[in-house]
Amino acid sequence: MPLARRPDARARSSDVVTARARDAGTDVDAAARDETTFEDLRLDDTFVRALRRCGYDAASPVQASTVPLGRFGCDVLAQAKSGTGKTMAFAIVVAERVEAGRRRTQALALAPTRESATQTRDCVERLIEGFREVDGSDVRGEMTCALLVGGLPTKEDRRRLALQPHVVVGTPGRTRQMMEEGAMACDGIRLLILDEADALLTGTFERDVLFAYNMLPERKQVCAFSATYSRELIRDLERLMRSPQKVMLCESTTALKGVRQFYSLVEETKLADVIAAKEARLLKIFDDVAFHQAVVFVRRLAWGEALAKRLTSQGVKAAFTAGVLPQERRMKVMEDMRNFQLRVLVSTDLTARGVDLTHVNLVVNLDVPPSGATYMHRVGRTGRFGTYGLSVAVLTAGELEQLQSSLTAERGGDIEPLPDVIPSSWYDYELDEDDAELFQTLKEAPIESSEASEEEEVPPEVDVDQSDDFGAADFVDESPASFDPENINGYTIDFRGNDNDVDAEAQAEHDAYWRWFDLGSTLDETHGYENFASRDELRAAARMAAELRLRVPANAEHQQTIRRTLTYAGYGLRSGEVELMRVRPAAAGEGRYFVQVPSGTIDVDEVSGVGETEYTEEEVEDMLLENVMMALSNDEEEKAKIREKAESTRVKLDSEVEVPGAYDESEKRVRAVYDLANEDVRLSAELKGDFVVRGAEHLLSALEAMGIDNCRIELEGSGEIPILDGSASNYAYDICTVGPTPALSADGSKAPRMAWKITENVTVREGDAFMSLNVDDVCKLTYGIDFSYKSTAIGKQWESWTPTEDAPYVFHVSPARMFGTMNDFTAYYRAGYIKSGLEECALVANGDSYWNAPLRVSNEPARHKILDLIGDLSLLAEPGMSGVPIGHVVAYKAGHKLHAKFIKALAAASKEKVQAEVWTEGFES
Repeated sequence: MPLARRPDARARSSDVVTARARDAGTDVDAAARDETTFEDLRLDDTFVRALRRCGYDAASPVQASTVPLGRFGCDVLAQAKSGTGKTMAFAIVVAERVEAGRRRTQALALAPTRESATQTRDCVERLIEGFREVDGSDVRGEMTCALLVGGLPTKEDRRRLALQPHVVVGTPGRTRQMMEEGAMACDGIRLLILDEADALLTGTFERDVLFAYNMLPERKQVCAFSATYSRELIRDLERLMRSPQKVMLCESTTALKGVRQFYSLVEETKLADVIAAKEARLLKIFDDVAFHQAVVFVRRLAWGEALAKRLTSQGVKAAFTAGVLPQERRMKVMEDMRNFQLRVLVSTDLTARGVDLTHVNLVVNLDVPPSGATYMHRVGRTGRFGTYGLSVAVLTAGELEQLQSSLTAERGGDIEPLPDVIPSSWYDYELDEDDAELFQTLKEAPIESSEASEEEEVPPEVDVDQSDDFGAADFVDESPASFDPENINGYTIDFRGNDNDVDAEAQAEHDAYWRWFDLGSTLDETHGYENFASRDELRAAARMAAELRLRVPANAEHQQTIRRTLTYAGYGLRSGEVELMRVRPAAAGEGRYFVQVPSGTIDVDEVSGVGETEYTEEEVEDMLLENVMMALSNDEEEKAKIREKAESTRVKLDSEVEVPGAYDESEKRVRAVYDLANEDVRLSAELKGDFVVRGAEHLLSALEAMGIDNCRIELEGSGEIPILDGSASNYAYDICTVGPTPALSADGSKAPRMAWKITENVTVREGDAFMSLNVDDVCKLTYGIDFSYKSTAIGKQWESWTPTEDAPYVFHVSPARMFGTMNDFTAYYRAGYIKSGLEECALVANGDSYWNAPLRVSNEPARHKILDLIGDLSLLAEPGMSGVPIGHVVAYKAGHKLHAKFIKALAAASKEKVQAEVWTEGFES
């Protein structure tokens, strides 16, 4: 199948019509027949005929400008719009510069994603095949090209490299690995191609690219191609080149002339409603536009998977692709898309760059990409090689404002409201006979079930240490030395665009997160307070806030329960499905227990405990922030006002205490107790009772630390707790807002809150990991981790927390997200242990940096281990008791598996019941 159609097969815009053709008249399509030809570029007759076999009759502007320079050995820095023929431009240069009769690796092309690298390899091989077809005796038809990408066995890479292919195309991580192993001969390489150079020279890619650059001979030709460059990046590239020749073909705008950009607004409400509205609008667009193929971009992994299934179930055959999916699946999806076996590709930003899908004439953005540059690359999936297409962004008003701002900075052209009537002349074209037949078959295909049609492969066993830290190094047999960041693109903040823009966006998100929550980080001075100098100051602030009735509750002298039901909806990390959960009040002595309820029991409109009050989330946050600020103020008059306001709020909440319900005693319950803890776990904690409860550690951690000793937890779904943001902050926020209340016995009396005091030292070990409890009169938790062999960003960390002395749990511990390296996350995805949530719930490290920095708290990984430890230790509780024992617990390199073993050892140790500690200055009604 040709990589591109002949220029006269479809109408083309002036993006691919050279200056000579434009000068011939205003009829661009007619003038295309007078374009700059490849003969004009002084290519020999065999080369010209080989290009025709590939579907190229005339040179596009970027080809006409860069090929002569590249042929004569100049370093080239080229900027041209997406889809205007950049790949073939440097393929021609490669074919001209390589000595085909010399069996030695002479050219290296680097691309940021496996898809774009595969496409470049295909382009080079198609050109080689063209030489063979037009002249079997031409030595250029004997050239060879090898592909190096992650996700495939390295054994084959080594075998191919041993044959000294003329051209190597690869992603930075796998290419670096082969170089470090000595499998790739670099001494003969005289040409380095940087495809999508702006992506290659940012983030972790940059280290790997510079490593490859320095491994090549000092005297080499460097050619860089992309649609978007920042000024800083141009300067960086110039330092890698010798007197580079610049070809800048989109300095006025990066927008394709053949692509019309529109937006369609949906109402800005709850996230679930926004997603539903966007999907409904997407279906309407599909009804209104007679498109051939479409690409739909999303940033959330779980949404993308679910959307593709829903589209297919409604008769629009679709598939989802993302960087963390198995390589074989990604390749199959792209093959099906190119062969007209799919109508819609739902994708993260993995396919935003360098992927040529000939028949795509509609692109839909269902969210705002991380930068204007990424948006322009997304739009460039249609309008390929000067053809015509549509781009529609389905957004809220706030998202539209953000997008317009980034487009202005990127010179991305105008984006207009989507009209009611969309003329087919804006995007439609006539398919050739073969494609028309495939298209008709695809449209008439029977509607498929959204259920999986084939049995899923049973994932191999993954047994790792430091469980939820994704230590899957043993599982990944041949992981690359530096993992390709393509595998994370789209699932976390994308740091591959303009550094300044991304840093500002990330910092804005970070500041918004901490707006009222963070007493330990420096915020903008407009917030009215400065960073605390010590933990003592932070502790004092928390005490004063408590005096002002700020709800930072924790365990108290009497057993407590939740004041009102809290409802949650989110995706399960393991199931990949939407899980619904309610945390409900319970009587004293009932403890914490889980119940599975029938489908339809939990009303999703109840989600968010904050939403059940008459205050908006912003109002609640403002009140909390004001209380903390006033706690630090010397203005007694203002303090009095705050006390009065807080008191009225407390009175209102006190009157809204929900009475625990009466339930069927024969119902199946899974109690949060240690003897149900599964020691054979690899990812998250599990309780095995009448049914299996997965991933409860974050919820149990918040309930234990915030003093909710008795509660009924209703689960609707697979029995998995929704992962939310990968921390316990959501639960901690809501408990702060709703507040605890004394759990009453059947006779209406309060029950004392007890805890275990362990009276002998206890230690358990597994390899070099250990956990121990040393006898002490107070509760102390200390945790150590060692990831220095995987990621220097995480490295070695120790964190200690003494609840009665340090900052409250809500500030110190609950924000910490689960964490791991990109290699580890990918291993779990391939094994089937993770199916959703990565993009929003994890702190991901790669090498010496975090992909989704900044951190919420210092030592965030080690603090998350303390969070998990509290959740798992809560299982030691008898009903109504505190679970975390009195004593000094020290853990090193442990995970849920070792936690479960340790808890059972504590249960068997000598101990006594004592009055539980009061961890923070909470209050009782």
